[in-house]
Amino acid sequence: MTPLRPRPGGRFASGLTVGLLLAGLLTPLGFAHQLASSSGTAALATGSAGGEAAGTDGGGAAGGGTSTAADQGASAAETPSATGATGPDGAHPGGSGAAGARSATAGAGAGATDVGVTATTIKLGLGLLDTGGLSQAGVDVVASTASQQEAWQAFIADLNARGGIAGRKIEPYFHKYDITSEPSMRAACLYWTEEAKVFAVLEAFGYFGPPVLCITQEHQTPFLARGGVGIPADYFAKSQGRLFVFTQAGDRMMRNVAAELNGLKTFKGDKVGIVDGGSLYSPQTVDVLQNALTKSGHTVVRRSTLSADLDTAASQVPLEVQQMRVAGVTEVILNIDLVLSTQWVNAASSQGWNPRYYASDWAAMSGDFSTIGMPAAFDGSIAFTVTRNGDWRAGWPEPPTETHCRQIYEQRTGKKLNRSGSTDDNNAYLDAIAPCSPLMLFEAGTTPLGQNLTRNRLSAAIQALGAFAATSLGGASFRPGKFDAPDLIRTEAWDKSCTCWRPAGTFHPGAY
Repeated sequence: MTPLRPRPGGRFASGLTVGLLLAGLLTPLGFAHQLASSSGTAALATGSAGGEAAGTDGGGAAGGGTSTAADQGASAAETPSATGATGPDGAHPGGSGAAGARSATAGAGAGATDVGVTATTIKLGLGLLDTGGLSQAGVDVVASTASQQEAWQAFIADLNARGGIAGRKIEPYFHKYDITSEPSMRAACLYWTEEAKVFAVLEAFGYFGPPVLCITQEHQTPFLARGGVGIPADYFAKSQGRLFVFTQAGDRMMRNVAAELNGLKTFKGDKVGIVDGGSLYSPQTVDVLQNALTKSGHTVVRRSTLSADLDTAASQVPLEVQQMRVAGVTEVILNIDLVLSTQWVNAASSQGWNPRYYASDWAAMSGDFSTIGMPAAFDGSIAFTVTRNGDWRAGWPEPPTETHCRQIYEQRTGKKLNRSGSTDDNNAYLDAIAPCSPLMLFEAGTTPLGQNLTRNRLSAAIQALGAFAATSLGGASFRPGKFDAPDLIRTEAWDKSCTCWRPAGTFHPGAY
C-alpha cells in the first residue's frame, strides 16, 4: 500500500479513522516464537471455504445461518484460563487450567473440539481492509484487497503444506471491511461469527472500536490483531482473554511515554502542552499521560482537546495554537493523528511559534508517512516507538523473522520485495509480510495443543508463550494477563532532509 497522503482542502473522516489505519499499515505483526520450516508445495485449499473473495460484498458460499447458544458450545460460557504450563524444554506448550483442559463442545463428533473445528479443518476469519471510504473522505490511498488476500493465501499455503495444525488444514473465510465505517466492521464480525462460524479471527491492517468487542465479547471468539493503537484497558477486560494485539495498550503506552520523557536530558517539563482528541478511543487514556507527568513534577500548562469531528477540529487548531503559545508552552506532546498534527505544526510555524515536539506510536505518529507534510520547524522532534521503523536507514540488517516471512511470500507469489529501497518499496515490503505474523502467532499457540483444540486452551497457550520473536518490534512477549505484545521501546528523531524518522537510540525495556 502506498502511504496515505492528505488531499489539500479535503474533508477527512476522523482522527481515529486515519490514525488507526496508519497504525495498521505501520508495522507487520508478531511472528511465531519459533521459526517454522517453509518446505512443501501444497497449495491453499480454495472453493467454498474461501468465504468472500476480494472485491465482493461478503457472505461467501461457506457457512450460513445464525449461530445459537448450542452452536457456540460450552466454551461460549467459559472464561479462558489465564494460566499455562511450561514443558521440560521451556517451550510453553499451553494452558493446563480446568477450563482450558475441557473439551469445549459437549458431545462433539470425533475431532470436532470447538466451534469452527472439524477432524480435518480449522475455520479462520481473515480481514481485508477496504480503503474506499478513506478515499471518499479525502485521503488518497491505494490498497488492494486482492493483494492482501494473495499475501494471506501465501502464508496459509505454507502452513497447510507443512501439515497444518496437528493435521488440520486452515480454511480461510475472507471478508472486507471499511475502516471508516463501524457498521462495515460490525458486518464483518457478524459474517465471521454467525455465518461462517469460524474458530478465530485474524487481521493485519487495523480494526478498532466496538466491532472488536463484537468479536471477542459478544461472540466470544479469539481475535489476533494488529489492533488499534491505544486500545483501552477495559477492552481486554471485556474480552476475557480472547484479544491479543501487537501494539501497546493505551494506558501502558502513555505511562511509558511519560517515563521516556523523564529520562530525556532535553525535556525540561516545566511548560508542557498536550494536544489530544480526534476521537482516538477515549480522553481518559491521555489523562494517564497527564497524571504521570504531574506526578513526576512536570507542569502541564495547557491541554487542547480537539473535537472528534475533523471539520470542527480543523477549525479549532489555529485558536488552540494561539492559546497554547500565549500560555508560554515550550514543549508540545502530540496525541492526535497525522492530519491534525500536520495542521497543528504548520499553524504554529505560521504564527512564528516553534516549540519542541514529542510524539509516539499513538495514532502511528512514529511512522514516516504520518509526517510527510511537516514543515522544517518539525526538525529534531522526538518520538518514542516500539517498532523498528527506519532500521534500514541506519544500515541494520533484516531480522531473521522478517527474512523468513519475506522468503515465504516471495516463494509463494513469485514477487520480489525490497526492504531497503525507497520509502514506497519499504511500505510494500511491510504490507506484504504483515499477514505472516498473526498466522504464525496462531500456529505457535495451537500447535502444542495437538488434537484437543479449544478457544480456551488457545488463550492459555498464547499467554504461556513468554518471549516472542516479532517482526518490526524491538522485543515482545505474552504472559498470563499480558495481551499486548511489545516490551522494548526506543527513541527516534525527525530529519527534515528526508522528512522521515531516524533511529536515535537503542531498544530498552519499557518502564511498564
